[in-house]
Amino acid sequence: FFIRRGEKVKTKVIIKERPLDDDTQELRERIKEDTEEMSRLRDQIIRYEKALQQSRQASVSEEQIRPLNEMIAQYQYRMQRDAKELENLKRMLAKKQFELETTKYDAQIAEGKLQPLKETITSYQEKVDLDAQELERLRGLVHSYAHELDVTKKEVQVSLRSIEDKCKALNFVIGRVYADKRGGSPEIREKIHIPREMYNEFSEIIQHPKKAEAAKLMKVLRLILAKLEQMELEEGSVFKPKKGRIPLERQKGDPVLAVLARNDNDPVIDYHAEAKLICQKLISIMEG
Repeated sequence: FFIRRGEKVKTKVIIKERPLDDDTQELRERIKEDTEEMSRLRDQIIRYEKALQQSRQASVSEEQIRPLNEMIAQYQYRMQRDAKELENLKRMLAKKQFELETTKYDAQIAEGKLQPLKETITSYQEKVDLDAQELERLRGLVHSYAHELDVTKKEVQVSLRSIEDKCKALNFVIGRVYADKRGGSPEIREKIHIPREMYNEFSEIIQHPKKAEAAKLMKVLRLILAKLEQMELEEGSVFKPKKGRIPLERQKGDPVLAVLARNDNDPVIDYHAEAKLICQKLISIMEG
């Protein structure tokens, strides 16, 4: 076959269709798995959130917030992974559009080939947007819990200082009322006063709060509460009263607290009631 000089030769350009990597079905399966995985995690978080609301009495604790933070961290990681996958899908769409344009597909045919992928991207975008909204809600929830915990810590610190002040005040009254000249003795004062080392523990706990200190704090609070309750017992059941050079004003059957109140100008009943109430409240918070 020869071509003479100057002769025009008609040629037909055959454009071979390059098959598209139509893995849309595989993508949909993967998206479905991701969605189910996120849904399970979201349900787990919601269940924990509800349990937290139902179980707590006064306030949340760091131990209760920690699992929620861990689940939210997982949620955020998966959401970031999905967002990256969405970007990959968008790049894939751009690549396929370019392939269709260069192979001169009919516009309608090209659109038909791209439609499944576009639908997948739209669906995935909606999922990522919803996950982002849920993540913001969860972050807000943890922030509110953290704020509540911070407020609770401050309340506890103030409460501990208040107990310390009331205990010191009660001890001063005990020292005055049960002085030796009024029939008291070191043994009697030792029996009913609140040991200084008990409430001195508070200062250390306030300055260096640690998880390990919780058990110690609970123990101290219970001991102080027991001493406060002892003051409500009849004086004669706690120790044998003695007469001093300066007699005490008392009535038969008076509890220790009543004797203290009758023989001192300080608001002993108020000191005692406030210290007892705060102890009970803190114990309730820690047990809850």
